[in-house]
Amino acid sequence: MRNEAKEFLYRIGSKNKRKIAENIVAFMTEDIPLLQESVSFICNWVMTDGAEKTKAYYDVWDLVLKIYLPPERPVLFRSCQRLSNREIQSFTGRIYTAERFSENHTGHLLICDTEEYLQFEDENAIEHERSFFPLSECIKKGTYRPTPYFRESFYEEYKKEDEYIVRVKRNWLYDLKWNKRNRDCY
Repeated sequence: MRNEAKEFLYRIGSKNKRKIAENIVAFMTEDIPLLQESVSFICNWVMTDGAEKTKAYYDVWDLVLKIYLPPERPVLFRSCQRLSNREIQSFTGRIYTAERFSENHTGHLLICDTEEYLQFEDENAIEHERSFFPLSECIKKGTYRPTPYFRESFYEEYKKEDEYIVRVKRNWLYDLKWNKRNRDCY
């Protein structure tokens, strides 16, 4: 991770976290322009490894997920070796992307049917207990506009992930085990 990106996230205060979160939500819901801090936050999130993501990243996503309830209801997937207790996790909208992260079909496949997952969420609530954020869609929206926030090459590389940020309540997810692939079948 670049040093300036690390420093930005370490020194970001709670006011700036809220400002970034509210700006990202306003961009998605009202087409308010993204602030440079929001663009930097999104780029840094995408370009950092999971082990490098600091608490500041999750603090911003926590704020986003409290105030944002998306209109779409896709089925989302996450592949992981071990179940995590982390409240906010990355999912994908594509089963083959989750398969790619499965390390030869080992570990867990979490499935979130957002229609079921959000059935008790009130659209008019001040804060949401369960939610998700379509990060790939946000980057796409920020790429294809008269004055783009993201380079097209950045989006083209990233869209393969089809990433969604999800507030995880495990008792509302399906937890399956991958079947190991039989190499003789190929």
